[in-house]
Amino acid sequence: MQSHQNPMYHLMNIDKLQNRKNKLVKALIASAASLIDISEEDVLNDAFYLASRETFTYAVLFDESLNSLPIHAQAIIHLKNKWKSWESTGIHAQEVSRWQSFTMEQTAIIHHIWTLVIPAKGSIHPLDGLFDATHRNMKAKMEMNDKVVTCIDAYCQQASDKDAYYELVRQWHDRFDREVVKSIEISPSLKRIVPFAEKFNQFANVRSWRAFLNQQMTINAVKGPLQRQPMAANEPQIENNAPLQDEPASPDQIQVEIRNMTAEPVKFKCMEILEMAAQILDLFQKKLQDICASQQTNSIQNIIRIFPDIQQAENDLNQLQPLLDPLALPQLLSIVSFWKNSSRIHHICKGLSFLSKAVSASIDSTLLDSVCAINERTSGGECALTYEKYRDEIERPLSDNMLTLFSYYSSSSDLFD
Repeated sequence: MQSHQNPMYHLMNIDKLQNRKNKLVKALIASAASLIDISEEDVLNDAFYLASRETFTYAVLFDESLNSLPIHAQAIIHLKNKWKSWESTGIHAQEVSRWQSFTMEQTAIIHHIWTLVIPAKGSIHPLDGLFDATHRNMKAKMEMNDKVVTCIDAYCQQASDKDAYYELVRQWHDRFDREVVKSIEISPSLKRIVPFAEKFNQFANVRSWRAFLNQQMTINAVKGPLQRQPMAANEPQIENNAPLQDEPASPDQIQVEIRNMTAEPVKFKCMEILEMAAQILDLFQKKLQDICASQQTNSIQNIIRIFPDIQQAENDLNQLQPLLDPLALPQLLSIVSFWKNSSRIHHICKGLSFLSKAVSASIDSTLLDSVCAINERTSGGECALTYEKYRDEIERPLSDNMLTLFSYYSSSSDLFD
């Protein structure tokens, strides 16, 4: 609006200099304004998307040279119509995104403009209330979208109908580009995935859970086509009467099962996979609870066998906390931490023992011998107790450089003989 090449700008300046009393200037302004067709799109751009005090719409609404002319009433009508549309029909996602990107100054200008048609009541401007509520609604729907996609990505890659679900997700996502937010509802097919997503997604990157799940799903896939014997009433069942195994099969067992099958593995649908996964998760949780209950007396090998990668076991345990006894977690973390670092710990203890003999130092070797004696058959309780004592008396008091030195000395002690 404020352009020196704009005749209306010059007329309005002259009108202001003449204290709005020059009838000729006012007539020229009125005549020029009557030639301008201000559309709803123009008003929305100036009053919302590109709101500023320099727009023509802002001048029409607030400048004394224009705010008594018919064009002012026309702009007000457009504002009222848009507000009614937002209230009754709803707001588009792109409008919500634009609202979220406004600076404080832009928001203040927008409030100033729209207060002409929606007077503020209380501490929250009606525009803020409507857009913030729509933003929360949109955010919840997008989070639901993300949950569903994550679940399909993590668990349904082998599903026979995964492409159909991805197409439903794409169609749902595309609706945000053309429909108002409140009219966009998740399809019934995708909605059925949501409870599974809320249950499974938190464990999507847990190595031990994924290994257990893959073992069970592989067995179910190769056994599915075969006729099964009737099972006990309390035994969990899945499609095709394939039972879920209570004990995880080893990779060798799985290969034997596969070699013995003449039929092609079953190709399950997405919902079938998720329903089986829910049952398998129950079995997995039961195994974890059994480990928690028996960790004091159970051997290390029986505790850690559920973890396919001992390097990731601590991370797995931390992510599996919702399924674990919180009282058992610290000791489980201690056991897997020891086993992950057992080679280095043994070298440190042996290095200390060798060095004490080489320099005739007096060191109580009982703890060192106890640490070195820990193996797969050692009970979890003994392992955790010994490891914590090792950490208190050796690992924590000594620097990492000293521990590394003792470890190297163990590996190279013959060079010092």
